[in-house]
Amino acid sequence: MKVYPNPTQGNLKIDLGTNYSHINAKGFDAKGKLVSQKAFNDVQIFDLEIEGVNGVYFVRLEIENGLKAGIEILKN
Repeated sequence: MKVYPNPTQGNLKIDLGTNYSHINAKGFDAKGKLVSQKAFNDVQIFDLEIEGVNGVYFVRLEIENGLKAGIEILKN
């Protein structure tokens, strides 16, 4: 999996390396507040917007086959 750019100004590109039929992506601020959520179907590469002030954010991916991934993002 590739996530770029990191640090970001808010727009992330996530490349999972293979195509998945369903992905649920959630972005959280450093306090655990949900700041973005988006579902994707039949994709390998997708964009995710991190809204909010500059700081540390966490992206959680839930993929159709039960795989989960967490990514730490710095927004500046």
